[in-house]
Amino acid sequence: MTKDTESSLWFQSIIAFPLHTCLIAIYPILFVYSRNLMNIPFRETIRYLGISELFFIFLLISFRVILKDWGRSGLLSSLIAALFFSFGHAANAIENFLLTTQLEFNLSVLAIIWLAVFLAASFFIASKPLPASTTRFFNLFSFILVGFVVINIASVGHINSELTQEEIAAIAQLRGEAAAESSLVPPTASELPDIYYIILDGYLRADYLEEYFNLDISPFLDELLERGFYIVSNSRSNYLNTNYSLNSSVNLVYFHEYPKKVFNKSKFNLYNNYLHDFLDKYDYQTVVFDSGTGDTNEQDLDIFVSLDRLEDQENPILNRFEQFFLKTTLGLLLFDSTDPDNSTGQANEMIRETVNQELAERRDRITLAFDHLPDYADRTGHFYLFSHIYSPHIPFLYGPDGTELSYRGDQNLYWYEVPQEDYPEYYGYQIDYLNKTILETIDQILSTSTKPVVIVVQADHGDELYLDRENPTREGVEVRSAILNAIYFSDGAYDQLYPSLTPVNTFRIILNHWFGTQYPLLPDRVFFHEDPLSTRIGEKPDFIDCCEEFGICLPPP
Repeated sequence: MTKDTESSLWFQSIIAFPLHTCLIAIYPILFVYSRNLMNIPFRETIRYLGISELFFIFLLISFRVILKDWGRSGLLSSLIAALFFSFGHAANAIENFLLTTQLEFNLSVLAIIWLAVFLAASFFIASKPLPASTTRFFNLFSFILVGFVVINIASVGHINSELTQEEIAAIAQLRGEAAAESSLVPPTASELPDIYYIILDGYLRADYLEEYFNLDISPFLDELLERGFYIVSNSRSNYLNTNYSLNSSVNLVYFHEYPKKVFNKSKFNLYNNYLHDFLDKYDYQTVVFDSGTGDTNEQDLDIFVSLDRLEDQENPILNRFEQFFLKTTLGLLLFDSTDPDNSTGQANEMIRETVNQELAERRDRITLAFDHLPDYADRTGHFYLFSHIYSPHIPFLYGPDGTELSYRGDQNLYWYEVPQEDYPEYYGYQIDYLNKTILETIDQILSTSTKPVVIVVQADHGDELYLDRENPTREGVEVRSAILNAIYFSDGAYDQLYPSLTPVNTFRIILNHWFGTQYPLLPDRVFFHEDPLSTRIGEKPDFIDCCEEFGICLPPP
């Protein structure tokens, strides 16, 4: 046998081997990760990747021993993988569809259907000879699937890369930086304020809370007024998600006006941060409190305040990614229980313990921020403190009087959601807890501060309960964009503030007042856009002016 013949036979054997089983075993994991990679580190996927690959290779070899055929063994193994990994996605899609028809969804019925499909398909595969091209086709198909998702994941490195000097200059020109700072007279050190930027994720404006959630927060607003705050009574967010809104507020420009490359480098982080860079010139230390989300943790900082994890503390049985991913698979059945406490069975107990650990850690992060924001009030030097509080946004963490919520047995694919009819009630519990805790934190800051103080308590956007991004209505966009916005200046000089102030102008006013810049105010506008997770990596979505499209127009300053 010649070397060419040996090489040809070797190549034929390689392409005839069911590599598609090995690829399909990891594709769903990589795909789900690619949709959440800015909030979940890759290391959290490694255990799942290894277990899945080893299990399906074992399954492939076992079928090969029984069937004496690699082709049918591979197809059976890939069938099981496809059914296992698609179960949760199918269940969620069916449940969402049935919500519109008022029909009840029974997860066990879908499991029976999946079993029937498996039995019928496996009988056909095991009893019929397969064409030699079948394995080659599925190998090529699975290779293309995995290739696309790997390219998407790899491209994020470019998206989050640093801005070039040309790009920095373009943003500075867009901001009007040169003109605003041309006659800047630096204030003395004693005149410089500590700046507290507290972002409450999804905190709706007072009038909408009362209308849509039957929640009256006027006592809370009165308490803020008594402490000297200015309430921006008609404020709206400029965008409908966290990172677009915060990129606008800290950069003093509308985020969608960035060049496409700059937009994509910045949309999942806050490294492009004019406010930090400006304050850095005055020797401010930037203090960032751990939010648990990469899009706001990822920014230039001097001090990062996070939970101290004891070395002997027991790690969660499942990490964040594993919790989420399990519910997109046949593992969703572990969450389905007729027991209200969901305490039957070892598997359900494991899920409950894991979820409760996650909920507790989220509460601990919020407590950490509120407890330690006042720590810097009497310290020497000047501080810019950034705290993104992931509440009242779901997952809901608090019950009546701040009680700690735990795992619920009737939760659906996304464990943190409550039934829609209960949503306003539980949303209100988060508001009650935040209001009480915010006032306590503000009191500590003001009572111990030895320097001028600026405090901005501002939501990044409103609530999403009424927003359908596929078919947006004026009502949904209004509720999503109406935000709590309260600002405190220790000198009480609020002549530049106005009722319809939006985040894009917040720090234009603050820098003008306290540092002497001359930034003109931009027109206050709201823009509708698709969910960033629905936007393809490397693409820039369309931004729709809500004044033109929905009649949501804000008066000029």
